[in-house]
Amino acid sequence: MKQLFLLIIFLGNFSCITYSQLIKRFSAQQFEFINKQMNAQVKKDIFTDFAWLAPDFKSNKVLLEEKAYFFMMNEAGIQIREIDSDFFELKGNGNYLLVSREFSKNNIYYDRNILQKRATIINKWCPNFLFGSTKINWSWGACLDSVLTIPSYPFYPFLLRDNSLFYLYEVLDSIGHKNYYLQNASYVLAVDGNGVKYILLDADCNGSYTDGNDKILFNTWNPYQKESGYKKLPLLKENFWYNQSYLNNTFFLTFHLHHGKFYITDENSIYSSEIKKGVIHFTKIPNEATLFINDTSYQLHKGTTSFECEYGKYNARIYVKGFKDFETAFTINDSNSNTIIRYPKTSASATVSIKNIPSTSFIITIKNTSGQNQVLINSNTFSVSNNINDIEIYCDGYNLKCSIDVLKNNFYEIDFREELKIKN
Repeated sequence: MKQLFLLIIFLGNFSCITYSQLIKRFSAQQFEFINKQMNAQVKKDIFTDFAWLAPDFKSNKVLLEEKAYFFMMNEAGIQIREIDSDFFELKGNGNYLLVSREFSKNNIYYDRNILQKRATIINKWCPNFLFGSTKINWSWGACLDSVLTIPSYPFYPFLLRDNSLFYLYEVLDSIGHKNYYLQNASYVLAVDGNGVKYILLDADCNGSYTDGNDKILFNTWNPYQKESGYKKLPLLKENFWYNQSYLNNTFFLTFHLHHGKFYITDENSIYSSEIKKGVIHFTKIPNEATLFINDTSYQLHKGTTSFECEYGKYNARIYVKGFKDFETAFTINDSNSNTIIRYPKTSASATVSIKNIPSTSFIITIKNTSGQNQVLINSNTFSVSNNINDIEIYCDGYNLKCSIDVLKNNFYEIDFREELKIKN
């Protein structure tokens, strides 16, 4: 009862505050995602049609029991069985196939992550800074590129009645034992009214293309075709394989396929015409801090800072100099119109700042062996762990990669423009 009384007093203290800032779902530089519907087709082979996109596969390992393996595809049972050392059969869901072993022509693979890359000079669209320019310019010509080195694999191709193409790879381990990996090499293709292609992969090989672990790529241009040209995609990386679960957690987008139609739904769309607002309180801030929501920053003062907030779902990041960033999600609606977020004590950390990024729209990814895997949108100051940090800065079609060895409480600055000149 005493705790309830204190909470009522605590919330009551906020009721007389005048809020000088309004938190919006999207800033002036961003846009509200629009629900989309478009025609979609299942295409046979991603490697034949879009090999240059380096399809992000990590195929399912197959454990044969009594020479057979059973799996579900679109809620129907499928069985593959080893007949002898050169033949496999597949049956189920109206399919019966007997296929012989083939050898790939260095053009397909079961796991992209284990492949080596090699540097090569190739004709493509190349990024550069012209003298006196403040933005990335693209020119066609010979420049350094990184390509996958793909070995030849023994494999068994299964083309099903619905035009789905499954590959069963045969891979020898370090002691010569055979291992098998199953992959759905088919993909879904949809195109919107702006010419953006949506390419979906069935990463978990179950016949569905819209599970959380499945991949989606937004294709706006081809840097290896001279007649193509860079076309920007707001908020997202072009020609990049996203986990669909990441887009759901970050942008609240969901994907659905039904009767030849592809649907993209923004979970915040239900608030697009809502005029009501709520309040969000950030408490226990140790000293001056910065709040990041979308690409907008807000000042947080020591103690408690409160904001009026549009209805919607949000991701928030709190940056305090010298400490690890705190990230959280919250929803403002009729059930949560007065919300409190308490800043927890975080560990000591270093700060990185990126300067001379030639655009107001960019994406920064931070990864390290401490487990940090953070994606920032249009925010160039952040905390990093005391570790070797791999940082990627994606801006106007170019992905700049660098690595820094961080010591606690230090400040690090990366000059995007100078790094681009060095690497190109």
